[in-house]
Amino acid sequence: MVAVAQDGEVLMAAAWVRMMVWALAGLIVLPYAVLAFSAFAQQWRYPALLPARWSTQAWSALTGGGALLDAAMRSLLIALVVSILSVASALLTSKALATARQRQRLHALALLPFFVSPVVIGLSLQQLFLLLGLDNSVLAVLLAQGFIAYAYAVLLLNALWSPSLLAMGDTAAGLGARPSDIWFRVWLPAGAGLIGMALFQTFAMSWFDYALARVLGGGRVMTLPTRVFEALSAGDVRIASVGSLLLVLPPAAAFLIGRRLVAALPIAGVPR
Repeated sequence: MVAVAQDGEVLMAAAWVRMMVWALAGLIVLPYAVLAFSAFAQQWRYPALLPARWSTQAWSALTGGGALLDAAMRSLLIALVVSILSVASALLTSKALATARQRQRLHALALLPFFVSPVVIGLSLQQLFLLLGLDNSVLAVLLAQGFIAYAYAVLLLNALWSPSLLAMGDTAAGLGARPSDIWFRVWLPAGAGLIGMALFQTFAMSWFDYALARVLGGGRVMTLPTRVFEALSAGDVRIASVGSLLLVLPPAAAFLIGRRLVAALPIAGVPR
């Protein structure tokens, strides 16, 4: 009888866990479902749970060279440049810091950009860009985003340079390998998983950025997040929903694909 009661309690607990998981999944999916309904709705009035009419008219903003498509392509270009350059620079910096005497103090400097609001950073850099003639330009937005992404990548790639990985490089050098061979045949393959993670994170930081693009772009550099907020301010919920889905879907797809790829790649210092 005791065993039967215990089995019943286990089954009940498992049922509650399943219910909680489904409820949590529903809460996560619900906002995206509302966005999808809004993007395809032609008429959706309160208190109706579903739109009365459906239409793909809002998606025409992505065809025929619309402003939303231009903003998405601009955001994509900026995010790709920021992620590649910041991670490449952070690789060199983190490698230099790995053997520096004041390693911990120097790494603490990389935390400084995260103690200040992006708006404050943007306003501070705006004065510099005004003097350099870079105000309200794509280059200003790219440099500001790259400044923060670079610091983040340095912190993330700090974990790459474990003693064992550095020892592998020393061994290869002792066998006559050139510095380029050590980078491309030893260090980069060994840290491919962490480097891929850094590329994705810095891409996402730039892709979702609004504050720096708004402050330093001055309304002339329209990225996808600024277009979404512009549509919301104008009361165009359907265009804002399309833009929001466009903001979410590519990074989500990249994350799912990258997760499979990174799982198959080694991460230096992390046992499989």
